[in-house]
Amino acid sequence: MKKPPFIGRIHELERLQGLFKQSKPKLVVVKGRRRIGKSRLISEFAARNQKSKMWSFSGLAPQEGMTAQSQRDHFARQFSILSKIPPLTFQDWSDALDHLSSHIEEGDIILFDEISWMGNLDPTFMGKLKIFWDTEFSKNPKLILILCGSVSSWIEKNIISSTSFFGRICQKIHLEELTLEESNLLLKSIQFRGST
Repeated sequence: MKKPPFIGRIHELERLQGLFKQSKPKLVVVKGRRRIGKSRLISEFAARNQKSKMWSFSGLAPQEGMTAQSQRDHFARQFSILSKIPPLTFQDWSDALDHLSSHIEEGDIILFDEISWMGNLDPTFMGKLKIFWDTEFSKNPKLILILCGSVSSWIEKNIISSTSFFGRICQKIHLEELTLEESNLLLKSIQFRGST
């Protein structure tokens, strides 16, 4: 199925594009309700910057029987596909982040999508991510790390208002609904036949 054209989000794309003008590592937070277009915005941003490799990881949706190890196993599968290496098993987030940091190159984009799902079952996850930001990721002068999710209260508590990330976040985007005009353009682009 053909992907619908990208409509709107001009201001948000301009803000993200501006990150490349800074010669320092960038930590970005994107939040907004589910199905609003957060992941699409970030993939469009990455697609427009073809010199940058995109490392995209998404947490598994909460369900009965889910464990912190389930999230790490899912991360490991995604990492294996992106890095084109045989599957690994990570018993700890430090191992997972260490492997990731050894593969990223200057100017890469890392996306942790639905980060609250990734870290909700492991209280050490955000602390370990902060340590890797300080000791490894921040050594890459053009790296962009995007923490994205739909559970805004979790993101606010564990990232934006957390003392661990104080002074480290360079940009926060709260994605809102498309305007009525943009929604109309989107519907026309997919040949919607209803009235305006």
